[in-house]
Amino acid sequence: MPLQWKIDAVRRRVTVTLRGEVSAREPFEYLDAIQQARAMPFAKIFDVTGLIGVFTDDLVRALGGMVARHSALAAPPGPLAIVASDPALRAQAELYARTATADRPVRIFNDAADAERWLDERERVNR
Repeated sequence: MPLQWKIDAVRRRVTVTLRGEVSAREPFEYLDAIQQARAMPFAKIFDVTGLIGVFTDDLVRALGGMVARHSALAAPPGPLAIVASDPALRAQAELYARTATADRPVRIFNDAADAERWLDERERVNR
């Protein structure tokens, strides 16, 4: 599957990578899986640098809306670091950040190492 994720319960972090062409249903399957695993409050790094193509704006808004609705009903999702260096993917990441109006910090990075450092720093500050 082009959208893969790993849940690290010890670090309370979810790492998501998108490689190749991702179907419209895969992001919803991912959200369902992390909700079922009770990992929504975990910090997340979402790396879209390997994604081929872009999602429609309607799909990005639907995903953001789903996260916003879930956070209104349950614990707010953890901080989100999105890695997107391509301008079109970065624009979609910005749209998602505006749409997923959950009460959490979101930052967009050009490289995964910077995103990891940001999440690590947030973890140190919040201990």
